[in-house]
Amino acid sequence: MFKVISFFLLFSIATHAQKIKDFSLNIYGQEKTFSLAKEAKGYKKVLINFWASWCTGCIQELPELEALKKSVNKKDILFIAVNAGEKRKKIKRFLKKYKFSYLILEDKDRVVSKSLDVKDLPKTIVIDNKMNILFKGDRPPKKI
Repeated sequence: MFKVISFFLLFSIATHAQKIKDFSLNIYGQEKTFSLAKEAKGYKKVLINFWASWCTGCIQELPELEALKKSVNKKDILFIAVNAGEKRKKIKRFLKKYKFSYLILEDKDRVVSKSLDVKDLPKTIVIDNKMNILFKGDRPPKKI
């Protein structure tokens, strides 16, 4: 009896996985737009990191994020850094001082951040290519 209940509970949880809604943002330094749903299809997973130049936690986690990126197959996982609410001038200044190798998107008005309930920075979300949220936390996961 316990096994049957456990199975149905796990099945219920699995079928009600939280999904992320598609979004489109400008790519920093380019006149192109990035669409999450379109880009996610080409990867097994997507790591989305929300950050800002004033965020000390964001700066502190940069080495963790870079190490995580180096530890995985680049063809399997797309890494995205979403700047939450800053102008290009601030982003540019930050990137001169702190280097990281992510695709950087601009969420100028924090519309996407707010829609994903990103209230505090930094915030990392990992999704699969079907837009299911696999991880959401204040620090990046140890493994993907």
